[in-house]
Amino acid sequence: MWGVVVRETTTENRRGIPPHASAQRDNVLRLLREAKARGAGLRRDDAIFQHRITQVGTRVFELEQQGYVIRHEQEPGARFVTYFLISEPGTPKPLPTYLPKGPDKRQGSLLKSWEQVCKEREEKIRQPEPSFELTP
Repeated sequence: MWGVVVRETTTENRRGIPPHASAQRDNVLRLLREAKARGAGLRRDDAIFQHRITQVGTRVFELEQQGYVIRHEQEPGARFVTYFLISEPGTPKPLPTYLPKGPDKRQGSLLKSWEQVCKEREEKIRQPEPSFELTP
């Protein structure tokens, strides 16, 4: 008989940057610097299969958000892209947090009770319709 495996998850674990991302980002930056010193680039397939960094594209994007200039090249017929570190910022910019900033003011009606919404709707229905004439 088959059993069901239930795994406990929380929304805290699924929001924002994963905890291992900063270590991966540091590894990608180290690999990019080493490749630059050799006059080469970091091949995506090397990062994935040799260094086990499966989200290398995301980590490169994060580095670019921090101010690193990275060139992406893909040779004709090649399956994977190669990343070249062009320049580094004096001080890296902080990454966005992607945390909610509070209630969305555009969704004000969702902050009201159902009774308030119904009351406002009834008041709008009771108001006389504006009169207008169509002229050709």
